[in-house]
Amino acid sequence: SPSVLDPYFWLDVYNALPIKLRSARALLETWNERGDGLRWAAAAIVIIGIIALAIGLDRWWFPRFIAMSSHTRSAKAWTSLCVFIWLAVRTPVASFAALSILGLLGLLTFRLEQIGEGLVAGIAAAAFGHGVARGMFAPTEPERRMVQEDDETALCFFNHLVWPSRALGVLVVLQVIHKTLFAPLIITVATNALFAAVTVAFLVNLVIRLGRIKKSRGEALVAAAWAHPLAL
Repeated sequence: SPSVLDPYFWLDVYNALPIKLRSARALLETWNERGDGLRWAAAAIVIIGIIALAIGLDRWWFPRFIAMSSHTRSAKAWTSLCVFIWLAVRTPVASFAALSILGLLGLLTFRLEQIGEGLVAGIAAAAFGHGVARGMFAPTEPERRMVQEDDETALCFFNHLVWPSRALGVLVVLQVIHKTLFAPLIITVATNALFAAVTVAFLVNLVIRLGRIKKSRGEALVAAAWAHPLAL
């Protein structure tokens, strides 16, 4: 394809969008013919039950499960590992269960099931990043924080792990949708280019925020000596 800096590239992307929209419209029209009111009602009840169970476990069971002393490093590590596993598994498992219910009741077409699987994969990517960030930096629980950082710095790193992982999750879902709808290749290239731009923006924002934090403390940013071979 042309370079993403070429205006004609984005013109080609704009011209290709109607092709994808027509495919999406045809997919939705096919989906409307699936199932009846009783099956949809049953699916809704079960999915609401799954959501209620996940919320209940997250609010009442899990806090009691990890309620332990975090005065020792081993205790902090154990708690952080549990937090990571729970956050990385909770939402993807609930999403997969909801998708399975829709599939078992015959409410999904083959292509919609592929998109649903992509959605679960995107949720898993976002949940993994959230689990890592919460387990390592614990912005609201400094007593179990694994790294020796103050609250402001920990929150900065936490946000810059959570939001890029969410952007990655969106990218996964979009790419699955592109593939399932047989979207023109240039739309896939444009999606990758936009994700790259978002990634750069997150990195630049991270550097700026860390600089402001250091400046507010009256400290200089740590820099390698220019004599070091990896200084650049």
